[in-house]
Amino acid sequence: MKDSTLVKISLAWALIGIFILLLIANFAKPQDIKVSDLGNNLGKSVILEGKVSHATYKEAVSFIDLTDDTGKTTVVFFGAPKNNISSGDLIAVKGKVSVYKNEIELIADEIVCLECGI
Repeated sequence: MKDSTLVKISLAWALIGIFILLLIANFAKPQDIKVSDLGNNLGKSVILEGKVSHATYKEAVSFIDLTDDTGKTTVVFFGAPKNNISSGDLIAVKGKVSVYKNEIELIADEIVCLECGI
């Protein structure tokens, strides 16, 4: 087999692989949802945006009450967020939906300030 044929075959498979990775990355992104949809997404990773109504910081865990136009939930973040989050801040949270003591909550992996400290 000629070298140019091998290069063409290798290039074609590389492009196919990149295309497949892009498809997987697009579908693997957590779904953006509202508070009212948390119950339908138990155990799934999601992204939730909302306004902070209250934040409590303990030694190893942070509790953030997050509201949007559909309801209110508690966000639990183990550790301290990068930014000092307080009431009135607009944040986005990526995390896993779970139930604790019959209440739906979001266990946060990442918290991003969209409008903080205003």
